[in-house]
Amino acid sequence: MRENGRSMVEMLGVLAIIGVLSVGVISGYSKAMMKYKLNKQRTQISELLNNSIITAEKFSAPVSTNYAGKMLIPYYIKMKIIPDEMIHDGVTNYVYDIFGNEIEIAYYTEPTSRRVTYLRLLIKSIESDLFTDQCINIIQLFQLFQSYIYSITISKIGTEGDGSQGIKINDTCTEYDRKYGHCLENLSLEYLANFCNTCNKEDLDYCLLAVAYYKKDL
Repeated sequence: MRENGRSMVEMLGVLAIIGVLSVGVISGYSKAMMKYKLNKQRTQISELLNNSIITAEKFSAPVSTNYAGKMLIPYYIKMKIIPDEMIHDGVTNYVYDIFGNEIEIAYYTEPTSRRVTYLRLLIKSIESDLFTDQCINIIQLFQLFQSYIYSITISKIGTEGDGSQGIKINDTCTEYDRKYGHCLENLSLEYLANFCNTCNKEDLDYCLLAVAYYKKDL
């Protein structure tokens, strides 16, 4: 006579199957959520870049022989050209993307042999060990704006000291750089990943990604 119910082995088998399926569902959900956030981040930063370029003629950098800047986020908030979701109560000089990265936009004058003024967008991430995918995402967006880009640098701030490196733009690119995908116009995914991995260190306090754009000679 067959006994009713299930054996312990059968129950463990069912639980194991449920566990495997759950891992797959959670993994799929995590990937989908990350893709959504990366797309949202591109939309948010693209809107900031577009609006800052469109309104650039309304502002000017401080007249100075020294490196100086004018914070523009307060003006953009008053002009209502920043999505409400990026504004935090009580914060006026910065806005935040979907990952919580702090974003600053300022107008700068830089004393050089030929003085220039430009807009600078600065993205500060405190989750530096998780910033690589975001960095790649953002720089691929910058490629769409490359006719406006003046420079791109990434800096690591942490216990081992500060360090930074840049991506070559336009006239700074050599034939070698172009051949091996080291320029903004034709970045190879491998070179871009290595560049963004600068900040993939657990001992960093934070990571800074800076883009200077809308350059004008004075």
